[in-house]
Formats: sequence, structure tokens, C-alpha cells
Amino acid sequence: MSNILFLITKKFNFKESGFYLILKILLSINNYFKKRLVILSIVMVLNAILEGTSIALIFSFLSILTNLNKSRDNLFIEKLFNNFGVYNIEYILIILTLILTFLFLISGGIRLLNLWLNSTLSEEIGAFISTKIIKNVLNQSYIYHQKETSNKIINAATFCSRSTSGAIDYLLTLITAILLSSSILITILIINFRISSIIILFSVGTYFLIAFLTNKRILKNSKIQLKLSNKQIELIQIPLNSIKDILLNSNQNYFVSNYEKNEKQLRKKFGETKFISLFPKIIIETFVFSSITILAFLIFKQLNSKLFLLPILGTILVSLQKLFPYNQQIFTSWARIKS
Repeated sequence: MSNILFLITKKFNFKESGFYLILKILLSINNYFKKRLVILSIVMVLNAILEGTSIALIFSFLSILTNLNKSRDNLFIEKLFNNFGVYNIEYILIILTLILTFLFLISGGIRLLNLWLNSTLSEEIGAFISTKIIKNVLNQSYIYHQKETSNKIINAATFCSRSTSGAIDYLLTLITAILLSSSILITILIINFRISSIIILFSVGTYFLIAFLTNKRILKNSKIQLKLSNKQIELIQIPLNSIKDILLNSNQNYFVSNYEKNEKQLRKKFGETKFISLFPKIIIETFVFSSITILAFLIFKQLNSKLFLLPILGTILVSLQKLFPYNQQIFTSWARIKS
């Protein structure tokens, strides 16, 4: 990351965070990419609104289904339909089913558009960065080329530019996931504040705790990865530049051994970062869904007095099925940007 920003702007502070570096890079892009970012932002917001609306309609749908044989005077959605002259409960269910189906289709289409814009935009910016690096390098003085090693330039234009492109993709994914998670969280808090707040505090608190505990490890891994990637290019260049001597002395195994050792260390660090970014979802999902299953069983034991909780629990379960992947995307994106 440091090589890229230095070669583009020639201004770099090694103490700057990964997030700040990405923002500086995004500020250096041309107006075409900035317009694309504005369009992407609109799609993100629309995606979040549809996600929250679908959760609210699922709750209304489940509420009507669990109250078919009881008084439904307190159901907001039924009152809303009554205002439009629809009183038959079967008609309300049919209309609500059609609306939900249509909303899911539209929401799926918007999510696909969001994903496509995220992926293509980050890769286009990556190509822009890589090209600008080469352009700036070729326009440097001869003294600069004598001082700067070629492997650092190659690494900046290839590995680091790809890493930055990936980091931008993770940043866009992070923003999208935050908007979608916020929309879902606000909706389920409105539906039932007490149950939702307990689940939210546990899941979000656990992610923050894991992020705090793994932050130093991720930063350490990122520095090691950059160092090993620079060394990897050097370990390829040296034998290729001395291939005649290597063939004459038959010492290929020495260079292969050095390369293998460095490659294993690099892949190990990549694997560690990947594991750290993925494991929280499994832990939190296991605990939360087990707790909700037990709670649902206890409600069925007292069916008559606790029936009103069933649509709430059903809606929260559906929300969590959507929410946990978004929370995982937030944590994974944060971890990958830091690395």
C-alpha cells in the first residue's frame, strides 16, 4: 500500500491507517470514477431501504398468519388495508404475498447490481492505479532509477496494486454491509426493542471484542506479507538473472528451497488473516440460534399466553439470517483493509 501511494502522489506517511490511505487514493481518482461512486452510493441506500421494508412486511405477514382465528384489531397492516377498502383477510394475505414476492425480486436485482458495481468499479480503479504507477515511474529521473530497485517497482505495480484494488472492493463492501445491517437493526428494534436489543448487543459486542483482540495480529501480518512479497520477487529475479551460473553449478535446489520457504511463510500469513476474518460468524451464529431455539421451545410450552411472540421470533430469525452475513462482511472487510 505504501509503495502505491508514494508512487502516485509522492506524499506518504508510514503511520497512516489503511482506511486513510484508501480514502487518499480515492480522492486522487478522476471525475469518471467519482461519478460511478455517486451512482453506487444511491444503489447502496436503495438496497438498504428495500431490506428494511422486506423485514417489516415479513413481520406483518407472520402476525396475520398467527392471528387468523383471533382478534386482529391491533394489527397495523390490516388497518392499513382496511383504509383502502380491503377487509377480507384472505385478500389481504394474497396481496401481501404478492407484494413480498415482488419486493424480494426487486431487492435481489438491486443487490446483484450493487455487487456488480462494487466489483467492476474496484477493478477499474485498480487498473487506473497500476497504470499511473508505471507512468510516474517512467517519468522519474535517471538517478531515481539507479537508486530504486526494480523488484520494488514491480511489486508496487502488481501485488500492491492488486491489494489496493481488493482493499477498495472491501471498503465498498464494508459501506454496503453497514447500511444493510443498520436498516435491518432499526427495523427489528422497532418491532420488539427488548429481545432485539439483547441479541444485537451480544452479536455486535462480540465482533468489537474480537476486532480489538485481533487488531495487532492483523497489522503484524500485513507488514510481514508486504516484506515477504518483496522478497518473493527478488527470489525469482536473482536466479533468472544468473541462470547460466545456476545451470553450470547445478544448484537449482538451493534457489528452489529459498523460494519455497518464503512462499510457505507468505501463504501462512494469508491463511491466518483469512481465518481471523471468518471465524467470528460461526461462533456468534451457533450461540444466538441455539438460544432462540430454546426460547421458541419455551414459548410453545406456554402457547396460549405467549403466542404473540411467535411472529416476533420468526421475524428476528429471518433478520438474523440476513444480518449475520452482513456483520461478517463488515468484520472481514475491516480485517482485509487493515492487512
